[in-house]
Amino acid sequence: MIDTLLEAPPKNWQAYTPVLRAKASEWKALEMLRPNIRRRIVPIVEFVPDWKQPGSSTTTKRRAAQTPTEYVRRTVESALKATPPDTRAFVYFGLVGSTAQWRGIDLWSEFESRVPAQAGLIPLADLTSVDATPSLMKAVRSCSEVGLRIDTRDIGPGLGARIDRALEVIGKPRESAYIVVDLKDAPAAVPQALVRAAFGIAHKFAGVVVLAGVFPMDLTHYPMGVSAEPRTEWHIWWREHVATPTNERMLAYGDYTTQCAHYRPSPDVPGSVSLRYTTDDAILVFRGRQSNSGAGFGHEQMHGHCRLLVARGDYDGASFSWGDQRVHCWTMPSNGTGNALQWRTASIVHHITHVVIQLQDPVGSSATARSWARGQVPATCS
Repeated sequence: MIDTLLEAPPKNWQAYTPVLRAKASEWKALEMLRPNIRRRIVPIVEFVPDWKQPGSSTTTKRRAAQTPTEYVRRTVESALKATPPDTRAFVYFGLVGSTAQWRGIDLWSEFESRVPAQAGLIPLADLTSVDATPSLMKAVRSCSEVGLRIDTRDIGPGLGARIDRALEVIGKPRESAYIVVDLKDAPAAVPQALVRAAFGIAHKFAGVVVLAGVFPMDLTHYPMGVSAEPRTEWHIWWREHVATPTNERMLAYGDYTTQCAHYRPSPDVPGSVSLRYTTDDAILVFRGRQSNSGAGFGHEQMHGHCRLLVARGDYDGASFSWGDQRVHCWTMPSNGTGNALQWRTASIVHHITHVVIQLQDPVGSSATARSWARGQVPATCS
């Protein structure tokens, strides 16, 4: 049924832009999406600048990147692998600063040397960094499209002229440019009508995305048990979307999935055994205790989280996505508990699938797909 729902070609505004940090769980999440879900998203892959020198006693199955150069190479190669033919993805180096220089490496030069011209990877740069990054010009000229990120400080008179100047500098027409309006954790800061007015002739851009995310930095303020974090960014975007006049351009939607809009490195200490799950209205947080088998609280807490989730009316069903299938499987001790990377992957796969379904629905709901998925016999747990 979900495949049938996604048969019709999407409208321009129905392409969903999730922000994914370049980490193992995010790469795995992109791999585990249904092909027709992957074709309807244009993710922003954010380069994560917190590489650490590997220790001598690493036990990971895949050898950790031994040098910064290898770390950058793996990131670009992973982005290429996660962008199959007929799909797109943005690559963003803005977390390292406006010059895209990191540990002596020019990141845009690495991008330009490693990404084939026919690949679907799109350079995404801050509007304010265009003049500060000469290597960006070569990277952009080798690609057919480009993305420009603007924030709330950029919105106002003269924005259209600034964008025109930036595109002239990098040698790309408006028709090949995507504009990403990043509101961070303030989704109400700039109404969609003001965004359209700031661009003037926005219809000439390849796409315009409004991006925001209000999920908090960590889970420490949530009590043990189940809490709901309202999806304020979705509610505001949808309300303004349905109010858009028919003669105006519909703006696309983007968010930070189940993560905070403001990046910070992961703490060295293990977090609590927790699960995040997206519904039409909120992100549910199933929070347990820090795993400590000596104190009687281990990873088996995940069994309880998943049993609570599948018993809820807003659980989308095991057949809804790979992430939902994992949740179904983790209800049973015989299938193990998973680990922090797998819990994160499952949450992201479910979130992306859920949002894509909402964007196809006339009222922005997953109810029809949920009803179908819950009626299916779950696949065998591997």
